[in-house]
Amino acid sequence: MEQRCNQISDCRDKSDEKDCRLIVTEGSYNKKVPPIGIDDAKIVPVEVNVTIVLMKVTDIIETKHKIVLQFGIKLKWYENRAKFYNLKKETSLNALNDLEIENMWLPFVIYDNTDQKEAVRLMEGVKTTVTVKRAGGFIRSGLEVADEIEIFEGNPKSSLGGNYVEMRQTYSKEFQCEYQLHRYPFDI
Repeated sequence: MEQRCNQISDCRDKSDEKDCRLIVTEGSYNKKVPPIGIDDAKIVPVEVNVTIVLMKVTDIIETKHKIVLQFGIKLKWYENRAKFYNLKKETSLNALNDLEIENMWLPFVIYDNTDQKEAVRLMEGVKTTVTVKRAGGFIRSGLEVADEIEIFEGNPKSSLGGNYVEMRQTYSKEFQCEYQLHRYPFDI
């Protein structure tokens, strides 16, 4: 099973690399609605973990009160409405293809101090990768399925544990800054 859907054909007829979709959702899945849970009879939206790594300060424009930063952003969340097929221990092999990314819910983070209140979203020219991190257990498909499949849950509260989705982007953005400059030391 580790050699099934690993991007390398091991069988002469290449059948080990056929039907290798990674994410499976129900027909009622709506990508415009975030994953939700129920906690004490209340609907709770999914928690998205946001990590930003500053790579470099590209430019500082004092006269316009702007700063240009190159940075990477990583968003992690559980997609409890999905099941994942044949996840590998190596996360890079669990990358979603463009069609899978296009058909799933993605977090929307707005940078409030940009000119257009820009947001994290799929854009032309911005490298975006979406992968699934194998963190929980799996069950095997039944005998009614011709090709054996390892089925992983997206729900962290399942008995097998959840497997989370991770989205990464790297780009440059221009931020507006409120400089707090003082005439040191005479104003202290």
